[in-house]
Amino acid sequence: MASNMATTGGASSPSPQRIQCGSAPPTRWPSAAPGRSTSGTLWLRACSALWLQARCNSRSGSSVAFGGGVASSAFIPPTVCQPSPKCRPVPRQTNLIRLRPAMPPADAHRRPIVLVLGPTAGGKTSLSIELARRLPGGGTCLGADSMQVYRGMDIGTAKPTLEEQAAAPHELFDLVEPDGPPFTVADWLEAAEASIATVRHAGRWPVVVGGTNLYVQNLLYGMDAPAPTDPVLRATLDAMSDADLRSRLEKEAPEDANRIHANDRRRTIRALERAAAEMGSPTPSRAWDGPPREDFVAIGLDWPVESINRRINARVKAMATDGLLDEVRALHEANRLGRQAREALGYREIVDHLEGRCSAAEAFERIKIGTRRFAKQQRTWLRRFKILPRTIWLPAEGKTTPELASEAEKHIFSTYGGSTDPTE
Repeated sequence: MASNMATTGGASSPSPQRIQCGSAPPTRWPSAAPGRSTSGTLWLRACSALWLQARCNSRSGSSVAFGGGVASSAFIPPTVCQPSPKCRPVPRQTNLIRLRPAMPPADAHRRPIVLVLGPTAGGKTSLSIELARRLPGGGTCLGADSMQVYRGMDIGTAKPTLEEQAAAPHELFDLVEPDGPPFTVADWLEAAEASIATVRHAGRWPVVVGGTNLYVQNLLYGMDAPAPTDPVLRATLDAMSDADLRSRLEKEAPEDANRIHANDRRRTIRALERAAAEMGSPTPSRAWDGPPREDFVAIGLDWPVESINRRINARVKAMATDGLLDEVRALHEANRLGRQAREALGYREIVDHLEGRCSAAEAFERIKIGTRRFAKQQRTWLRRFKILPRTIWLPAEGKTTPELASEAEKHIFSTYGGSTDPTE
């Protein structure tokens, strides 16, 4: 790989153009350093990638500047800062590093997406960070969790802590406010593809941490076609009571009933419409029918059911100790929990307590039960993922994270055809 050189400065060097987090792309990109050619599209593409890095990777604490004939990049551990409506701003640094796009390794575009799969509370976060630290050139952890995209929802979603995020770059966390418009699968997929491209351009490995298996499915197979709307069926469903809708959902789409709150009428109706569309078609359109993309390898963590249930109970107990009740209370009192965020597992139960429908002890017991039920529903998805090509499932019981990472590395490089030696 081309080596990075520190800035030396000089009268002939142009001043760097600094890109602020959350800003629009510059209308005019800076010129290359004196004596360097700007022919072709390489410089423009490199500048574009760095702008995306500045815009989308604010949580990593990186700072980005263009121009000045410089070539260096570094990961700076994040610092605590106040969120803005768009993103977490990058704190001003006194020792900012000026950047000129460094040439990525020749095979950077071939580096596969590394998927880390497994049940909730199964140690995916720890393994993803360990892999990001070990892989030659480094990796960036990309979140694939539908609730970890919300700012301020940290404890209840088991979001990586600030200490964990300081151990390796993280993206696709804290993307939106919880009281904003609904965040869709399509929204996440667009952000994920942009992050994957940026990470690869920087010569790093995209390590996608599965949390919402629907996100992973659409990343691998593409977006599934939405269920067509039948106006007659919609009118019938609209006329039904919430209790009747719930009863019908439990019969026709039990998996959806496990993840949709009984009071979420909109999502219940859409789930029933999807179920009706699939039952009415001899060959329903499913994303699983086609081949997955080829640029990935996957590592799954396999746990006995009893072990996962114990880990879930321990996690919920730790959430209570870490202040989940106070976190939800602050969001609730500030009216920051939108309709979608309010239905997150662990939040709706605490809201029920805050609104007087159950005690705190009952709320946390419901969280345990709901999370164990969610893990059971996850196993249906994970069985489908077990037949994916380029995938290995590692028995995780009794193994340390470094031991699992060593096995995962062997699989990655035996499949990828690369080497664990970063000098090669």
